[in-house]
Amino acid sequence: IIQRCLAKEPGQRYQRASEIRAALEALQSGTAIVAAPTPKAVLRRWWFWAVAVPLLLIGLGVVIAAIRGVPFNIGISRIERPAAPLGLGGRPCKPSDNPEANEYLQKGALLLTGQFEVPRARQMFEKALELDPHFADARIAYGLTFVIMLHAGYSNDPGVLYKAEEELRRALQDEPNCGLAPAILAGVYLLQGRKELVPGEIDRALKLDPNSRSAMIWSLLYHRLNGDYAEAQAIGEKLLEADPTFFPARTFLGELYREQGKLPDAIRAQEKVVEQDLTNILAIRHLARACIDQGDLRRARAALERARPQDRPNYSLRVTWALLLAREGKGAQALKEMDGETQKYAEVHGFTTADAAAFYAVLGDKEKALEWLDRAVRNGDERLEWFQRDPLLASVRNEPRFKQILESIAYRRQQRGRRATSAAGR
Repeated sequence: IIQRCLAKEPGQRYQRASEIRAALEALQSGTAIVAAPTPKAVLRRWWFWAVAVPLLLIGLGVVIAAIRGVPFNIGISRIERPAAPLGLGGRPCKPSDNPEANEYLQKGALLLTGQFEVPRARQMFEKALELDPHFADARIAYGLTFVIMLHAGYSNDPGVLYKAEEELRRALQDEPNCGLAPAILAGVYLLQGRKELVPGEIDRALKLDPNSRSAMIWSLLYHRLNGDYAEAQAIGEKLLEADPTFFPARTFLGELYREQGKLPDAIRAQEKVVEQDLTNILAIRHLARACIDQGDLRRARAALERARPQDRPNYSLRVTWALLLAREGKGAQALKEMDGETQKYAEVHGFTTADAAAFYAVLGDKEKALEWLDRAVRNGDERLEWFQRDPLLASVRNEPRFKQILESIAYRRQQRGRRATSAAGR
């Protein structure tokens, strides 16, 4: 009875209280015809009921709580039916009326946040939506996978961001007050180069959910792309203080350290993520890049070789492999990695466009390096101090065009600061 109450699959559990009562009565009637037990048997039965009854009560409490969707407190920890993507960075909207849809959502969320299995997670979210097309949390999670596909290097198609926006807006039609959707929309706009729309979506998300980790992560990346490292770092540290296992905060904080020249701190941050998940593709790439910047090419190669074989075609990894091969003096192999498809990814992913500039700078192709750097800035990359510091851009740093590009960044940042001051004074 206890095992059936605690069964993982909803269909295997008792569906009504009357079924549990009937099972208990059957058990009770079965014991009534047994001959009088010996003292030793009595002792065994006493231990059985001492353990079984509390477990049964707990099991019943869990089942009832799960059916009603309310917390069940047993004095040690809270057991509740998860109603939203676990760890996806925002407060849930509301659970589906279909228990199986909720279950698929949770499976997908665990695959995404625990193992970063984006394709498999998407399949779980699709199944949840097949069961309940108006399940806003599943729709948001599904939309998020399209953002991750581009941001993590699984796709070089900018069209996935339009698909993400479509899914998120559809979710908002079902649940207008769900804060996770505008938080992820901020990420869509940031990756599309529509930076002017990002602060509004982040503010909207935080008003609906002041603790939205997703809104904070995209805010961190927004400030990073603007070169506002102090603000970005403060957000990352706040997120880690609340949850040291939240790997997006740690890996992006490591990137902030790297771009500020704090390479030991950057490497330590990425290694902590890899300790948590040996195949985390973001941390592997970021660790390798930090080692390349440090000049430890052997360690960078070892980091990249940790990636799973199925992740080898990943575009973000290919960009990093290209940088490593270029630094190793293997120009032909490096150019093979930086082929047309990889360049397409570098062009559509705002944080990676400048990596293509660094790649050509290492190869000594100054003209292409400056073309890519100019493209990065036009796409909204204003990391002026990083461009001044990036060791891979050393060959173009004294070029007149390089200085012009940096002057344009300084002017843009000055104008943005004036607009912010003016808006604050209203």
